[in-house]
Amino acid sequence: MQVISLENLTLNERKLHAREGRFRSYMFAEGTEGAPGNFSLKLSHLSSDFKSPRHRHNFDQIRYLIDGHYDYGEDGELSRGCIGYFPEGTAYGPQTITGDSRHVILQFGGASGSGFISESQYARAMEELGAEGSFEGGFLVKWEDGVKIRKDAYEAIWERLNERPLQYPPQRYGRPIFMNPENFDWTPDASQAGVENKWLGSFTEAHTEISFHRIASGKKMRLPGRSLYFVVAGSAHAEDKIAREHTVLAMEEPAEGEIEAIDTLVLLRFGLPNIG
Repeated sequence: MQVISLENLTLNERKLHAREGRFRSYMFAEGTEGAPGNFSLKLSHLSSDFKSPRHRHNFDQIRYLIDGHYDYGEDGELSRGCIGYFPEGTAYGPQTITGDSRHVILQFGGASGSGFISESQYARAMEELGAEGSFEGGFLVKWEDGVKIRKDAYEAIWERLNERPLQYPPQRYGRPIFMNPENFDWTPDASQAGVENKWLGSFTEAHTEISFHRIASGKKMRLPGRSLYFVVAGSAHAEDKIAREHTVLAMEEPAEGEIEAIDTLVLLRFGLPNIG
């Protein structure tokens, strides 16, 4: 188990970005570059100048809003405390933001096995494409043989890296799925005293899972492996460290871990998909 404290991370600003507006983030954890199950878990800071056109991806993503308000046009809105699951192959947006905001974002290879490109790959392709054209409003704009080409920025980045056209996975869900955890009930864990669970869902045949867990002060909880945990509130003993608010517990292997709550602890769990 990796215990990753926010206070030990650096807030980085991405100088080259495919979308419009300022983009700053803390990188909590990354998977294995090139693997179908590669992932990226960040805490991102966005401002009201951030804009993104309606688009889709060949990877999955989950967003948990710590604060702020996001408008996704016809797909609906996300506000503080809400969670959005954005499936691969499903279009969403356009996206606009009211005021400054923070959200935890997990981006990862989905059930199709299309994978997820790493930060370093993304930056390299952005730099190369930026020398050939310009990124405007979420699109790459350039001229080829006297013809103006306008392509979704992420699609252009992926195609530069993979040297072939991007084929989007079949659309498993018609729209992104927005969840308000406040409207889900806590249920006692019959196998662990002092533990309550709030199950939000399991998605696709790869079983990506989203859930909350609440552990009473002084009680322990066994943590399923192949998961990333974000401390929403409280603190706990984890390995030989103290996990406080906005700490991440990263467990890429299937083996279980264990924590002991110091005071009432609330965890958000992202169960990673079973795709290798």
